[in-house]
Amino acid sequence: SWSRTPFGPLAQRLESRSRSAERRNWADGSLLGCLAMPIDHAARRRAAWISLVAGVVIFFGKIATWQLTGSVAVLSDGLESTVNIAAAALLVLSMHLAARPADRDHPYGHGKIESVSALIETGLLFVTSAWIIYEAVKRLIEHDVEIEATWYAFAVIIGAILVDISRSRALTKVAVRTKSQALE
Repeated sequence: SWSRTPFGPLAQRLESRSRSAERRNWADGSLLGCLAMPIDHAARRRAAWISLVAGVVIFFGKIATWQLTGSVAVLSDGLESTVNIAAAALLVLSMHLAARPADRDHPYGHGKIESVSALIETGLLFVTSAWIIYEAVKRLIEHDVEIEATWYAFAVIIGAILVDISRSRALTKVAVRTKSQALE
C-alpha cells in the first residue's frame, strides 16, 4: 500500500485524477477508458432533426391519402407515422440531453437518456399497434367498407417507403458510427 510510504499523498492524488479522467472518458462513450474518442453529438442531432422533418412530411402525405381513400391500411400507416414523429421528437430531445457534459449528479454523463428514449419509443409502438387492431376489428364488425384504390394512394405509400428506407439507413449509419442506442 502506498499510504505508508512517503509517496502516499502523491499516489492518492494521482489515483483521484485517474478516476476523474476515467469518468470523463466513460461519459464520452468509450469502454476503453483513456483511449476514449469524443462522441459526435452534432451528427446525432442532425440525424434526429432530419428524421423528425421526414416523419412530418410522410405523416401529412399519408393522412391526406387516407382522407381521400378511406383505407384503414393507409390510416394505420399514418398512425405509425405519428409514432415516428413522436419518437423523432423524443430522439431530438434525448440527443440534446445526452450531449450535456458530466456533472456532480451524473459523473458518467447523461448518455443513459438514450436508453430511456428507446424504451418510450417501444411503448409508443405497442399503444399504436393496439389502436390499429381496434380500428381494424371495429371496421370488420360494424361496416361494409369499400376502398377506392387509386394511383396516388400507391404513389404516396411507395414514396413513404422509400423515404423511410433512406431515413433508416442514415440513422443506422450515424448510430453505428456514434454508438447511439436511440438512433438504431
